[in-house]
Amino acid sequence: RFAAYLLVVLLLGLVINPGLFLLVHGSDVARTFMATAAVTSFVNLHHFLLDGRIWRLRERRVVQSMVA
Repeated sequence: RFAAYLLVVLLLGLVINPGLFLLVHGSDVARTFMATAAVTSFVNLHHFLLDGRIWRLRERRVVQSMVA
């Protein structure tokens, strides 16, 4: 399940930033920069998806766990 989630997030990152393909071809500086951008993109997408789950306040169980 986590592997599928990871694959979706990585594919979304490549769609958003196609320059990440430079990780395969390019100088060491470009690879370092793009690796940093990839990690940052992954963290941002993860945060976005996690916030979407946390703030789903229409679900009674989520609301009760936050209020009680």
